[in-house]
Amino acid sequence: LYDASGGGVTLSGGEVLCHLDSALDIADACRREGISVAIESNLSLPYEKIRPLLERVDLIMTDIKLFDPALHKKYTGLSNKTTLDNIGRITDKPLIVRTPLIPRVTATEQNLRAIAAFLQGKPNLVYYQLLNFNPLGESKYRGLDKENEFAEDKPFTDGQMKAFGDMLSDYGTPLRLGE
Repeated sequence: LYDASGGGVTLSGGEVLCHLDSALDIADACRREGISVAIESNLSLPYEKIRPLLERVDLIMTDIKLFDPALHKKYTGLSNKTTLDNIGRITDKPLIVRTPLIPRVTATEQNLRAIAAFLQGKPNLVYYQLLNFNPLGESKYRGLDKENEFAEDKPFTDGQMKAFGDMLSDYGTPLRLGE
């Protein structure tokens, strides 16, 4: 199957780094079988701690939700410093960076331009992907007994997505729009 499809195994989660020992074991087993390994991670642990896993994978996928540290802390509860530092240190593995577009939060000109500038010229960047807003989180808000400030928001139109792409075209960063 893997030979015919060109596919492999992606370790994700939750957060794959929460299960680092298991991820290392799985990556080693896959590599012994000639199966490529990718990870989806927020890269929020110190580089030296995750380096052994990074050395065993063929592709790294991560998100930069918000570039501004204060806004990142406000909306995620965590600092983005370690994630940004790790992205900067990863130079020898193909890297895909994504931003989920959240109206009035991540989908702002200032945020997207800051991320594109940060990624500009990164030679191992496969592409920067803008993920359209997904309004399907309503049940999670209800389950947490929280108000969903995005309940009335809809996914961005094709025209709006194209406008985001056009705005970032001057950065020379390979860009994908959509899912």
